Amino acid sequence: MNFSFGKNEKLCSKKDIQTIFDKGEKFASYPFFFIFNQAQNREDAAVKVLITVSKKKFKKAVHRNRIKRLCREVYRLNKHLLIENLPGNLNNSLHLAIAYIATEELPYSTMHIAMQKSLKHIANEIKNHFS
Repeated sequence: MNFSFGKNEKLCSKKDIQTIFDKGEKFASYPFFFIFNQAQNREDAAVKVLITVSKKKFKKAVHRNRIKRLCREVYRLNKHLLIENLPGNLNNSLHLAIAYIATEELPYSTMHIAMQKSLKHIANEIKNHFS
């Protein structure tokens, strides 16, 4: 398993970000809100991820950055749950936006369990949609 989280796995394109928020499937699993969408063509990574934390809920950048770091780490360690369960015949890549919706910084263990459950749910949704 590859536990890296490189630049090629990050969703950076403004066009792709706008598309995911406009047309993506949404669901919440506290403390996260997920939006995922199929990209048109297979890119260098099977899954591209965007992680965001609300400036309205966390005024100081230090707190937002810490939460984003924790979210990235939790995703990095659990992304194999999503990638391994994607259908093999899927020619497209998956774009995923993760928004942190809690009003306070939660412990790492809580975030870890929620991320595991959510990534399995996303993988099942994609399997059901494309099988």
